[in-house]
Amino acid sequence: MKAHNFVYDMAVELADSFATAGISDHDNTLVQVYTTSPKRNHIEAILNEIRSILPSAVIVGATTSASVFNGEIREDATVISVCQFDTTLVSVAHAICDANDAGDFRELGRELAELPSDADTRLLFCYAACPRLNAEELAKGLTDNLQDIVLTGCLATGPRSGTEAFVMLETEILSSAIVLVALSGEELFADLVHSSDWMMLGTTMEITAAEGNLVETINDRPARDIYARYLGEEACREFATTCIRFPMLTERDGTIVARLARDAHADGSIESWGNIYPGESVRFGIPSPAAAMEDFNGMLEKLQEQPCDALFVFPSQVRMYLMRSLTQDEISQLQSHAPTTGMFTLGQFFYLPGQGSYLHYAETTLAITEDPDKDRDPSSYTIQNPFSQDTLEMRAVSRLVTTTARELEEANRSLEKLANTDALTGIYNRHKGQLQLEQEFRRAQRYGRPLSLIMMDLDNFKRINDSYGHHIGDEALIHVANSIAPLIRETDYFARWGGEEFLIICPETEITGTSELAERLRIAVAAKPAIHDVTVTLSIGVTAYHAEDTQEKLLSRVDQALYLSKKQGKNRVTTWD
Repeated sequence: MKAHNFVYDMAVELADSFATAGISDHDNTLVQVYTTSPKRNHIEAILNEIRSILPSAVIVGATTSASVFNGEIREDATVISVCQFDTTLVSVAHAICDANDAGDFRELGRELAELPSDADTRLLFCYAACPRLNAEELAKGLTDNLQDIVLTGCLATGPRSGTEAFVMLETEILSSAIVLVALSGEELFADLVHSSDWMMLGTTMEITAAEGNLVETINDRPARDIYARYLGEEACREFATTCIRFPMLTERDGTIVARLARDAHADGSIESWGNIYPGESVRFGIPSPAAAMEDFNGMLEKLQEQPCDALFVFPSQVRMYLMRSLTQDEISQLQSHAPTTGMFTLGQFFYLPGQGSYLHYAETTLAITEDPDKDRDPSSYTIQNPFSQDTLEMRAVSRLVTTTARELEEANRSLEKLANTDALTGIYNRHKGQLQLEQEFRRAQRYGRPLSLIMMDLDNFKRINDSYGHHIGDEALIHVANSIAPLIRETDYFARWGGEEFLIICPETEITGTSELAERLRIAVAAKPAIHDVTVTLSIGVTAYHAEDTQEKLLSRVDQALYLSKKQGKNRVTTWD
């Protein structure tokens, strides 16, 4: 395999450049074009010239705001990457999208992947330009039936603010399409890595209504209002150009996932390039050069040991604006290892066998070779300090922000604990219990999910206080809290509701299961040894949410069930459905 990169120059014959590099026409050749030109006629002229020189090659490409060429960032250039494979087969397919329709992109991905791939497919390159694209669903579809492959590529971007994004196939320029290249061959080796570019900042919020890549509400408020609150109304008026710097972050399977919003709708909803699910916790993200540098050093160490013939790097747009010196330092170091090219993007396709990731917004790097077993002398490639002074200063600022944010979060957590915790028992106080009840009630109401309540009252509490003193009464309350807390689920909420009253909120639980839990709790408390000759027992009421309920009705019903337990002799459970 041989890889060569070129910057298109109208004053230099492209045929001469190809000939000098030893490039000849062959159907095992992949040409990728990354251009910052918004002019169709200029792009068409380049594609036609390449096709005239290499009539058998597969030609694909995309527009971008900046391209990567042999260790440099180019903001006003067309970069041409030519990979000539020895044994790897190159095939291509494409699909035209409806620019105004958010269709079934997962099914489209499945259908598209069937066209160019075969049993020996090792790598898929995907480039997409589609205004309503759900890139995550597309990536899932592409890999549903090809789970042993590597998927890379990215989203095309407009070269300038307000210009249209294109993808290229052969000599065609497509404004709403997906282009897929399959590389097949037993000798092809591909390794894909991504950078952790983000740190979470600000308050944790919950996605309260969303479908696919459309987020309707966050914390039960229109999603756009949340963006306006944290980023400012002026930023939201220039949504597509400003908000790309501040994605929403969520954690999935221990990995931070960035979801970039691309559009704000009149109804206050926000559309992104990938899915965000109801119930996910999200925070805004800001770039973290310290995290990115740590990941990059790890990748360099890996590249020292693993041969490769070509590197493709796809940095996010935010790196263009806020981490340019870091990105420049990284690609310069990569170029010393292998010919390096790529483009800045609004999102990268990312899939490796065994990893549940499909879409990133950071930086991805692909290493490919047809000879992964060839010897490599580690002494010929040494890592010194690949980062410039500007990047090191950026890391210092990043660390300052990170440390300050962490200290503020720790202080806020302490304050939140004081505000939400009952000082005597250590469980939630009534204020926090009410907040959680409101949240779970809204969820049950919105999605028709089950919700049950348990209300408990410590029997004969006044007599305990009067006969033994308030300190024994306090011990009895602590005794109840300590007995119950280990027996309920992590998803349940346990709060001290009043003087001797406790409330347990049980989401996703039908009344039968809640009644059984209440009986176990009653038995567990009564079975504990007496406190200063005082046996502690509980009267308990249980009820469940109904569609016609208000919170007041729900609480009133569980309170009435508790009252019946008291009236009928105490130390018992009454269920009122």
